[in-house]
Amino acid sequence: MGKGFIKKLNILNLIFLMMLSFALSSNILFANTLTVDDIEKQIIMTVTNELKLKGYEDVNVSVLNMPILSLYSKNGVYKVVVSKGNNGLNQREFRQVRILKNGMPVKTFGVPLEIKAYKYVLCANDTITKESPISYNNVYVKRVNVSKFQDNVLDKKSLNGEIIANKMFRRDEIIDKRFVKYKPDISKNDKIEVIFKNSNGLFISVDAIALTNGNIGDLVNVKNSVYNKIYTGKVVSKNRVQIEI
Repeated sequence: MGKGFIKKLNILNLIFLMMLSFALSSNILFANTLTVDDIEKQIIMTVTNELKLKGYEDVNVSVLNMPILSLYSKNGVYKVVVSKGNNGLNQREFRQVRILKNGMPVKTFGVPLEIKAYKYVLCANDTITKESPISYNNVYVKRVNVSKFQDNVLDKKSLNGEIIANKMFRRDEIIDKRFVKYKPDISKNDKIEVIFKNSNGLFISVDAIALTNGNIGDLVNVKNSVYNKIYTGKVVSKNRVQIEI
């Protein structure tokens, strides 16, 4: 390999290093100028990622007003920090934005946002009267912007339990989870099993009628029809009450 070839190779390497240096310098200058678009993109990305971590896959975030034009620093690096939202979901939110330069705050302002988050939710396919069960027979699934309802909606997974309407739902109305209730583990007038248990672990089982509703862990009144006596016990499973003696 001749000296001429090596010399040409060194010249090419030098040109490449100069081009790389220029490109890096351009990136640094660009990073030191923070435009409105840069800030908006950072806000939208931060809020979108935050909502996706909460389980919202289809999210659209818009900045309604930006009270800043641009920032420029010859020697420094900017960072955009967006405040966290609350635990709920709202169609309109107000977030605080802090601009840091070299880790130090240089600007703080509020930004109004419009948020759209979509889910497939349950809607009534006909009138559902109060105290009626909600099941696959009387609902259908529809894609809606749940931020309008603060996500007080139900999806198909909710039908795994026994849901009762706590109000009348009209045809095509979204099922609002604030107006439903779940069937308790023990309902009034249900035939149940009562376990009488002593400290030695011995127990007997009798049939009874529940006099009140209750879920696991609740105390309920039951009546034994044979002895016509009322007892109070703890719900330990579905349709089963335990009484310590």
